[in-house]
Amino acid sequence: MPLKGQEHRGHLSPSELAATLRRERDIIARYIEHARELVDAIAAYERRYEMSSETMVSDLSTGDLEETGDIVDWLITYERYQRIASEWPTLEPATLD
Repeated sequence: MPLKGQEHRGHLSPSELAATLRRERDIIARYIEHARELVDAIAAYERRYEMSSETMVSDLSTGDLEETGDIVDWLITYERYQRIASEWPTLEPATLD
């Protein structure tokens, strides 16, 4: 005979499942919002410097672009977005608009 409260050991009750799904949905929503913020920041850098992020990375590696604080911030932002995009391949920039 199971102890009180352990009747569903290993299984979630409907209310526990609903709460878990709400938490997961909120986590995903925050993740997507963070990705949108990164995309917006990257777009602002690309407009300001009139080059793509890929060109910035290439020019930095060849020494054709000076490594200023702003450029480093752009690089970090771009790399953070790349990491998110690799973890969540369905988060393409077009789906974030």
